[in-house]
Amino acid sequence: MRVINLSKGVGSTSCPWNDIYGTMRAAFPGLAYPSLAAPLNTNKLRIKRERCSGVPRNYFQAGLPQAILFLRLLSRRNTDTLIVHLHTPILVFVFIVARALGARLKLVTTQHNNWANFKPHQKLCLRLAASLSQAYVACGREVKHSLPASVARAAKRKGGLYSVPNGIPSQLLGSYAERRYKWMAQRGPGSEEARTIVVARMAPQKNPMHLLRLIQDIPELGKVTWFGGGPLQEEVLRERDRRGLQSRVELAGVVSREEVYQGLVEHDFYLTVSLWEGLSVADLEAVAIGCLPLMSDIPQRREIAEAVGFILLPENDLEYWRRTVQGYISMTSKERGELGLAFSKSARRSFSREAMVSSYADIYRTVWSKSSKCKR
Repeated sequence: MRVINLSKGVGSTSCPWNDIYGTMRAAFPGLAYPSLAAPLNTNKLRIKRERCSGVPRNYFQAGLPQAILFLRLLSRRNTDTLIVHLHTPILVFVFIVARALGARLKLVTTQHNNWANFKPHQKLCLRLAASLSQAYVACGREVKHSLPASVARAAKRKGGLYSVPNGIPSQLLGSYAERRYKWMAQRGPGSEEARTIVVARMAPQKNPMHLLRLIQDIPELGKVTWFGGGPLQEEVLRERDRRGLQSRVELAGVVSREEVYQGLVEHDFYLTVSLWEGLSVADLEAVAIGCLPLMSDIPQRREIAEAVGFILLPENDLEYWRRTVQGYISMTSKERGELGLAFSKSARRSFSREAMVSSYADIYRTVWSKSSKCKR
């Protein structure tokens, strides 16, 4: 049994790359081939290198025709079951065509967002994937609940419908949480002004203009550091300047995951007003390091909030946001550090990356076992 993760790309915030493949290499050596990235803007097969959970690792990059032929070749070199773990809906056609050309493949699909948040062509691809997958996985409770009944039935009929929440590196983030607790406890009376961090792409999903409005209307948030780039970056920059927030909002750009972790250590609040998410890894990492969460109330976050024990905030209720921030501000820096550490322990206990990968390994074994019985 071998597995290859198939997605449109890899990067510092990619769950299939950092969290699934990176952890799988350590927990189950030899199980996974290097990931296959198939962006739509390339037409060559290359071996490339990118940081994966802090370690430089190789992966395959291919155009769609090259990805199809590569999977066909890989399946023929593999003596047993080759499982393609699909993370990008449109790439289901890579699997379909590779199978039509004789590749011996099994399909596992993970749906990383709520059904309503996909575009029509993506929903069509997910319906195809549900009818073809030996296992269809929702990345969290709310994602599973969002599935249309017909898709859920197709997934159950073909193979199985599962829910596996995204995971975080518990031990690593625990060390950052301890570091943050010490940093908070050492802050003196002269350094009590709050600091806020944003970790988000500048894209419509992240609601960036409303976020800037909140920052302007709630001065208690203090200075804000925003990690991330995206298609709305120029608009965000202009809106920041129009609102006179140049001295309060620093746009720090795209940085490594380690730099984000260190940023979370040195800030009081983690601010996000997303309109939708999957089970957000950035949200999990923030509370696991102990940053106090200021998060918009969307269904996908409720699984995190219930497990960790914090409240979510209605997107447009400015007074609710202000009262929540003021309640945190009324605490001493040391008290905020202790509360953050309690949140961290709950998050790391409930959403470990190791448990996530073990769940996927069990799913792969089930697929492999069914495949072996069919061969016999």
